[in-house]
Amino acid sequence: MRETWFASQSPMNWKLSSSPLLLKVWWGSWIISNIVSNIYSKLSFHEEQSNSLDGLMFLTNISMVSGILDICATILFLKVVKKVNQMQLEYSSNLDYPLKVFSNN
Repeated sequence: MRETWFASQSPMNWKLSSSPLLLKVWWGSWIISNIVSNIYSKLSFHEEQSNSLDGLMFLTNISMVSGILDICATILFLKVVKKVNQMQLEYSSNLDYPLKVFSNN
């Protein structure tokens, strides 16, 4: 995604540098969301967690946290996609000529 971001900023002469904050926050939230989801998944198979009221309440809380983190990661991803799309549209609107992608010349 980082390469796509930088190539969208300046397609003709892009290079990798430090990622923007939005990408870092999205990536971090996605990783944390997956870790919490995996913890929930593993704990839900333990008999002592799923057979007691306290265990079920604990699993429910982890499930809710996982869902909230998933929603946050998804919203951040949509912002990343929107920003990349915006950068690509800005670049294409500033072209002086149509690109000859399919021409033989």
